[in-house]
Amino acid sequence: VFDGAVTIHELKEHGDFGLGTFDGLDGEMIALEGVFCRADTEGKVAVADDTALAPFAVITEFPDEPPFSLPAIASFADLTAHLDRHRPSDNLFYAVRLDGHFARIMASSIARQPEGTTLAEAAAGQSEVTFTNVEATLVGFWTPAYARTINVAGWHLHALSADHKHGGHVLDVVGENLTVAMTEL
Repeated sequence: VFDGAVTIHELKEHGDFGLGTFDGLDGEMIALEGVFCRADTEGKVAVADDTALAPFAVITEFPDEPPFSLPAIASFADLTAHLDRHRPSDNLFYAVRLDGHFARIMASSIARQPEGTTLAEAAAGQSEVTFTNVEATLVGFWTPAYARTINVAGWHLHALSADHKHGGHVLDVVGENLTVAMTEL
């Protein structure tokens, strides 16, 4: 079910922070501080129009949480291992925001899909881009395994460069001097 069901305007009524995709799986959504952006297959970002439709989004009001720091991060697996140490339960949902300098962010995005395409087929054809030496924010959620039919189980992160020019679904990451805020949902 890739047809858009809710507008960006309607999503804004439910929060200022989150991720998702657009009608027909056309790009990656990154919502940060009330600005909803779309990353295309080249990793280029544009602000999404309030009338744009989304078939899937995870949105929340991100509260002020005391931040903590992470040491140098060597990979996505390294990052998620650090984040897991700050997540006290496997049964609850968490939102996370990471800000800092990234030596490398490998991201992906999917282009608009024709009707009848399966999610597996769409994911197999996704494009991948790499950004280097960039200040960025990672927006994400941790979803328990029992809820894997409504979101990616485990950590699901999208990236947005500080200049709002680059972004996408995070596949791998190398970073340092990261400030992290995490909240239980």
